[in-house]
Amino acid sequence: MLKNYLTIAWRHMVRYKGYAAINIIGLALGLVCCLFIWLWVQDERAVDNSHAAGSRLYLAYSTIISNGRVQGSYNTPVTYDYTANKPVFLTEDAGAVVPGVRHVVFYRKGYELPWGHPESFQAGDKIIRLNGSRATANFFKVFSFPLIEGRPETALSDAGSIAISRKMAIAFFGSPEKAIGRTLRYENRRNFSVTAVFEDIPAQSSLQFEFLLPWWSQGNGLAGLEYSTNNFDTFLELADNADTA
Repeated sequence: MLKNYLTIAWRHMVRYKGYAAINIIGLALGLVCCLFIWLWVQDERAVDNSHAAGSRLYLAYSTIISNGRVQGSYNTPVTYDYTANKPVFLTEDAGAVVPGVRHVVFYRKGYELPWGHPESFQAGDKIIRLNGSRATANFFKVFSFPLIEGRPETALSDAGSIAISRKMAIAFFGSPEKAIGRTLRYENRRNFSVTAVFEDIPAQSSLQFEFLLPWWSQGNGLAGLEYSTNNFDTFLELADNADTA
């Protein structure tokens, strides 16, 4: 029976070549489009999907009502306390005043177009310009970026420390193992000691950086190291039993 169906189909295709070609090409294009859509969906689902606490991680969103207009932004509002001579972030005490918040992580890009630029590092005679960011000391405890060398607890705990990628460690020192404890000169202005080496950030990560500097390494937080943006991101990790409704 199947053989008869195939024979009839073949004869039909031979007799109506143009009609058959249109149908075959249309079917092929449809299958190719479906394949590309499936690959795109799989790639999108893989973004930021490698973090152990991924289901409990949230990026703080703020809304401002002014003159009857509502404006929203992921940027964390910040004011300056001139009495204490330091910036005050709206979400700084979220872990203490909001039930269910386990960790609060501040993150800020060091490079962002159109005004930003890669920052230079020097070790010996080698100078390389790279893109990186700043983050609070608990960054590697919240985000599951694998550390090749160093520990999550101490990677960014000191204002003079720096965490670098495998690629950056190899470029400057030959290997991640040789990079630990070595000194990098930042922008020919300040020295940082390598305390951790992390695996190169995958393309499926929304956070992209080749190095991380401690959040408070720029003195009072808003001065010292140059930024290309005044935007701060606040990530919140909720406890396992936190109510997110």
